[in-house]
Amino acid sequence: MYRLIHSSMHSHMCTFSMRLIFFILLFLFACV
Repeated sequence: MYRLIHSSMHSHMCTFSMRLIFFILLFLFACV
């Protein structure tokens, strides 16, 4: 049970960080 929750949380963090990086790149391109 704990492992399942941990893995799902980890994948959620990965997608969140990817989205964050995408928004940062978009912001940089918008500035340029």
